[in-house]
Amino acid sequence: MSNVLNYFSGTNTAFGFKSFYHNIISKNEANKIIYLKGGPGTGKSSLIKNIGKLFCDKGYGVEYHHCSSDVNSLDGVVIKDLGFCIMDATFPHTMDPSYPGVIEEIKNLGEYWNSKMLRSNRDKIKGIVDAISLSYKEAYSHFNLANHFWEKIKDLNSKNRNNLKYNLLLKDIDLKILNNIPYGVAEERQTFVSSITYEGVISYIEEKILNFDNVYVLQGYQGEGKEDIMDYIYKRLLLKDCVMEVYFNPLNPNFIEHIVLPHLKTAFVCESEFIDLNFKGDFLIGDSIQKPAEFSSYQKEFYRANLYEFINLAKLQLKKSSVMHHELEDIYISAMNFKEVDRIYNEIIDDILN
Repeated sequence: MSNVLNYFSGTNTAFGFKSFYHNIISKNEANKIIYLKGGPGTGKSSLIKNIGKLFCDKGYGVEYHHCSSDVNSLDGVVIKDLGFCIMDATFPHTMDPSYPGVIEEIKNLGEYWNSKMLRSNRDKIKGIVDAISLSYKEAYSHFNLANHFWEKIKDLNSKNRNNLKYNLLLKDIDLKILNNIPYGVAEERQTFVSSITYEGVISYIEEKILNFDNVYVLQGYQGEGKEDIMDYIYKRLLLKDCVMEVYFNPLNPNFIEHIVLPHLKTAFVCESEFIDLNFKGDFLIGDSIQKPAEFSSYQKEFYRANLYEFINLAKLQLKKSSVMHHELEDIYISAMNFKEVDRIYNEIIDDILN
């Protein structure tokens, strides 16, 4: 089994960029948190990636926190056994120390660029940065319209719910699953394990539940019960003695996508409208709590077509912004002194190991 776990600590949603970077590591568990500052192309992601690989090769459990705009780029690495975290702390996931010099410190890679060279590209840099900002605004607008139709489908399906069967299902979940977990105070971490990227929807949920004893699968489309059941399970688990990771829907983060209880090897997972996930486990709902539809299939298909159309338009804007971001990186790379970045890397490694 791999000693690497993958996450998205922030992603592009219907409501803009949603960040859970403050949940990457608990300040109570951390021995050292390093916030990297600096512009694009200054080596932040490569530095983070190299540190992760080094400790992964040494056999440590490592968390990779991926950039939602470029899944091959890393925004953070956590080595939990050492209480160590290093992350990109620049916009849109700006982070600053709460306990500067004690637990946290800042490394500013922007100190090692040639400002004169960058100023000579002033107009080009400004043009690219402004174009990227506009592209993201367009992407968020498309995601918001996609969510409008996602909500329309959800509303249609929820009107055809058999409430008696739904309530009996909640009772079964309580009696047969949740009552086996003792009461207490839950410890939770909220984040994303899925993201809608320009390459498609990426999800890391399957690696989280490998060899789990209990996987409970919530089937169906939005509005057929899985969102409300997941919310019910979450609120009940808050009263239990458990550690849980709560993963939110990447389009609409007001809804929970999955809940994983790693210490109990138990998970509650939702089938996704956006990606095929081959879950194996106990299937809690399908059509069992739905009454026959009272609306035309054409109506739902119209909403679904618009949902995917606007998601595809958003993905095109994310791709466009990624291409421009790489152009911006090339300018900064040519102005960087990477020998100093290598020195910072060696300082960090020495600090961790000693």
